[in-house]
Amino acid sequence: MKNIKRFLSLALCCAVFLCISPAFASASPIFPVTVTPYSTWKQLSSTSNSFDISDKGMASMSADTDGRSNSTEVTVAMYLERLQNGKWSTVSGMSWSDSTTDDFTIVISKSRAVVSGYYYRLRSEHSATGPSGTETDTVYSVTIYYGK
Repeated sequence: MKNIKRFLSLALCCAVFLCISPAFASASPIFPVTVTPYSTWKQLSSTSNSFDISDKGMASMSADTDGRSNSTEVTVAMYLERLQNGKWSTVSGMSWSDSTTDDFTIVISKSRAVVSGYYYRLRSEHSATGPSGTETDTVYSVTIYYGK
């Protein structure tokens, strides 16, 4: 009798799970992500950034932009952002930018100390200009909480 009750309980749980799982599978993601395929870009070749915080509170950040061979100007800007009161904002003095007309690639790398007790992320903005106009892309890094 005990085994029958277990079997029926398990079967009921499985039936409930199977009935509600399609509803979860069709739900929209909490944070929708828009990805632009590189193949549609005419001026940009690739964009990326990298972000990490050491256990001693040093943030390592880099961002790079690769333009296509017909690009006449390639730019990159990066911003260290902190979450405060539910809003992301650039940390004072933590934004950098650079551009080039002599090369197809540009990279910015920085290391700075951060304050404990906050979530941080790196936002980078990339652009390339050429015969097809100017293309832009914004990249967000992973979010990292730094607390001692």
